[in-house]
Amino acid sequence: VRHVEQLAPAAQVMLDERTLTPGPIAPMMATTTADIVTRVTRREFIETLYYRLYAWPMLLPALADRSPEDLVQLAEAVLAQTADTEAELPVTLDPSGRELLVRHTWPENLRELEATLALAQLRARGAAAVGAAHLTMQADDAAPPATASLDEVERWHLLRVVAMYGGNRTHAARSLGVSRMTLITKLKLFAAEGTDE
Repeated sequence: VRHVEQLAPAAQVMLDERTLTPGPIAPMMATTTADIVTRVTRREFIETLYYRLYAWPMLLPALADRSPEDLVQLAEAVLAQTADTEAELPVTLDPSGRELLVRHTWPENLRELEATLALAQLRARGAAAVGAAHLTMQADDAAPPATASLDEVERWHLLRVVAMYGGNRTHAARSLGVSRMTLITKLKLFAAEGTDE
């Protein structure tokens, strides 16, 4: 669970009851990307828990509302956080990558940025930086055509799954039903064949 609105009803009840328990409570920060007030109104989120978590609200601007410098800094922080040192993945953006990044409107906000950068890192394996050629925004990242080869379809699917898990190869491999080593070997093979753009 990454955001508080994703908590199952039972987990909401447990957390709500925990805040009523006497004694010290560890500081907690909850994040949400949803219209949590509407969810409370629809009884999809516990009202008392909402008010307890809303003690000190911090509203963060959407990616589309951030300055180009702020967006690039955030993107490079995400790249550094998700980079696998064993995989020779770049952690910076080159000028063309920065330009494309700041032109995009990021309708899905941080989730879209993380998935896009995880995929771009894989495509840029071995490069000094992530460039425009490595970036594919979600809206443009359509499935391969029916005329694509099996290898092209496999490559597209593997990269999308790895991106979906924010670059975490262990979780991606588990989702794909293969070992982590098998997934890493296939990704390295893509790069060796020159298909990693």
